[in-house]
Parts: sequence; C-alpha cells; structure tokens
Amino acid sequence: MNFKSIYAKGPLMGEIYKYLFIIGSSIISFWILSVALRSILLLINPELNQKITRKIQLKDPGTWIGLSEFLLILIFVFLAEYTTIAIIFAAKEIVRSDDIKKNASYYLLGTLLNVVLSLLSSLLIKGLTWRLFP
Repeated sequence: MNFKSIYAKGPLMGEIYKYLFIIGSSIISFWILSVALRSILLLINPELNQKITRKIQLKDPGTWIGLSEFLLILIFVFLAEYTTIAIIFAAKEIVRSDDIKKNASYYLLGTLLNVVLSLLSSLLIKGLTWRLFP
C-alpha cells in the first residue's frame, strides 16, 4: 500500500492520518486483546465466571486498569523505552499484593498475558505505522 498520495496533500495531512491510524488500530487492538485475555482466563479457570465475563464492561475498574496499561505500553514501545514497562509490572504487583496472596497464579497469568499481548500488539502497530507512513 502506498500512502505517498496522502503526503502529496501536505505533510500535516500525512501526520493526521498517521495518528488516526495509530489511535484506530489501538482501539481495535485493545478490544481484541481484552476479549482474548478474558477468554483465556475463563478457559483456564471456569470458576471465574462470577468475577469476569468475556464482555468488556466500562464500569469495571479492571477494564480501565487494562486500558491504562495498554496505552502506557504502547507509548513506551513507540518511544523505544522498553525497560520502563517493568515499572508498570512492578506497580501493579505492589498494588495487588493482597489479591496476589489469595490467588497468585490467576493474577500473575493475567498480568503476564496482558503485558505480553500488549507488547506484541504495540510492536505490530509500530511496525505497520512505519511501513504505511514512512
């Protein structure tokens, strides 16, 4: 795909389209990752049906925590600051230390899956952005 025609309209239009692409692909990625993460956790432990559903719920603080994590990871990937992702991981583990003591494997798996899927998705978005908008 060639986006030179976009830049022919002016560099500002090209930048606008680039950022719209990043925002749109981020929204789609977050939705897909949320459903995938919830499905994996339910597959591994069906007893979680009372706690989580496959549907994204905007009133659920976990949704907003996950979105914040995803956006921070996306920003850090675009800035090539990969080591700062460890701060997110550490902060989440400190805040949820009581919950982790109750069900360590569930929280560790959820956190690791979220970080890994967010990293992979962010790297994909970054790669596509560079490829489509040189």
